Amino acid sequence: MDKPKSKLETLCGLIAAEIAANPFHLDGYAWCAMPQPAIAAKLDFSVETLRRLISKPPIVRQTKKVDGKNVTLLRVGEPGPVTADDIAKEMSRLLNGRRKVHRTKWGEERQTILASMDMLQPAPISMGLKRVMRLDKLLALPRHTTKREFGCMIGLAEIWPDGHQVEMFKMVLKRWPIFMAGVKWAAVMEAETDEQVFNRHLEFPSVSVMRRYAHVAIEMATMDAQEKGKVPAWLKALTPGIWPKPKA
Repeated sequence: MDKPKSKLETLCGLIAAEIAANPFHLDGYAWCAMPQPAIAAKLDFSVETLRRLISKPPIVRQTKKVDGKNVTLLRVGEPGPVTADDIAKEMSRLLNGRRKVHRTKWGEERQTILASMDMLQPAPISMGLKRVMRLDKLLALPRHTTKREFGCMIGLAEIWPDGHQVEMFKMVLKRWPIFMAGVKWAAVMEAETDEQVFNRHLEFPSVSVMRRYAHVAIEMATMDAQEKGKVPAWLKALTPGIWPKPKA
């Protein structure tokens, strides 16, 4: 009697059959492209069981928008090289996590200001209302990465040093006020060449500003290295002319 197939074997069989019948081509590979609930229903698995199975080898997984809907792409094999799209997805995850935390803080700050209005004098009330209006604008920002933002993230993944794009993105998110100070200085330089000058203050990170002033992040990393006296090899290779030569 044949041994019953494991759930993983059954899943691999479905992936192979779907690729043979209706392959989805991406990054040089053929994928099975189906929503997770549809795959789980075909195999009579729970979605939770499916997610557990596709989260580890030999299954390779991606998520892609197809006709406006998120579709899980699956194949069996070795992971391919990391792409700009993969890096942008990690950047998107980081930004959305930061958004969630800040939205909570903004909401709490707004409630605190409004609750204290009765105890304030006219001038503080005016200042408080201005802050509430500012908080309303912040709370109106997108909750999730937009298509335009994702495109900017792909751009950052393509122009920042290979293997360090997510590291750079984290640095800019964490030290946004410092990045904005660098942007303002860069804007002064732009004014001297009659380019369109960026002169706004942004309280929350903007991916489009990061993309326009991607070089400012490199300058931040360079300043950090100079202060710490430790220069990563990738940064030294990127900006070779500014570092002292090692003593003979």
